[in-house]
Amino acid sequence: MAPSVTRTILAFIIAPACAALILAFPFLFGSTGGVALALALWLAFASYGYIATLLFGVPAFLFLKKHIPLTPFVCGIAGALISVLPLALLRLLADGSVLEMGHATFLAAPGLLGGLFFWFLAFGMQKPRQ
Repeated sequence: MAPSVTRTILAFIIAPACAALILAFPFLFGSTGGVALALALWLAFASYGYIATLLFGVPAFLFLKKHIPLTPFVCGIAGALISVLPLALLRLLADGSVLEMGHATFLAAPGLLGGLFFWFLAFGMQKPRQ
């Protein structure tokens, strides 16, 4: 069952912010910075997430919804790949190097959760048709 346009747009707006919150939350309790640092990092991570979503997430959603059912697994894996892709491409274009596994994991884990948030918001709470 396809989600409504409103639910899909809300999922695209909320999911990157939630993924950024996961990355910034630990800095809230750090010894330096506190709330100001956590908020600044959340804004930076959310900006990256929204750029990745616009450049890669929306086209991926439009492509995938035509070809395969969008399950939590598919949305999670897509979110992980979409979160790593912009930085990997920038590194490749800048100096021809590849992204280290630690950086990829740092981005992929919240991207996976962002993809799961997206699925839950877009598809998860729908009433079944009778």
